[in-house]
Amino acid sequence: MDRSAWLIVRDYVAPRVLKYELMGPEETASRTSHIRGHLMARGGLEAASGPAARQNGVSLAKQIGGGSRDEIGCGVSIGIQDSVRSLIKENRN
Repeated sequence: MDRSAWLIVRDYVAPRVLKYELMGPEETASRTSHIRGHLMARGGLEAASGPAARQNGVSLAKQIGGGSRDEIGCGVSIGIQDSVRSLIKENRN
């Protein structure tokens, strides 16, 4: 987790969810929806509560109210390399 995501989780996301007994990721999402952006920071805690989705036999996206969308937007930076081979090699380390 990059430093900015960690700071958002530590200072904003975690305090909004850790003091409650949450039943699933949708409750995590509703408690953090006021935090604009920072989808990776928020999504990490939502995914951590993902067993509720598996138990209910639905995708995590559906469990948190994703509606008709099949995916949840998030971002990751893996860097830019000169070739696919270089990219794979770089990301194995």
